[in-house]
Amino acid sequence: MAPNLVEWLALYDHLNLVYRARDHPGVDAAFLALATHDHTLTTSDRIAARVARWRRDAPHEPVPPEKERAWWGHCLCRACAAARRASAGIPAPWQRQQRTLQQQKLKPQRKGHRG
Repeated sequence: MAPNLVEWLALYDHLNLVYRARDHPGVDAAFLALATHDHTLTTSDRIAARVARWRRDAPHEPVPPEKERAWWGHCLCRACAAARRASAGIPAPWQRQQRTLQQQKLKPQRKGHRG
């Protein structure tokens, strides 16, 4: 197995370990490390890493159909996730919140409501 895939699996295992320990700051740091490494991989390497994890952790289960694992080639980092949302026309969480607040400002206040 390629060294970058071995490193991805080690980072994934570390993330799982700190997640199960409920170490919240540790989870943030571990996910950041995994996402940073994930960003350096090619799409085919990302898919290979996720397939390797699947085969290691669930050896008796078949790999999901290609349609279900289409996202396996996507990078996990925030910048790439934001770019995917933008290209799909999906607003980021802060944009949804801003839109909600703007809509609330435009709604007429009910009678008897002090504001």
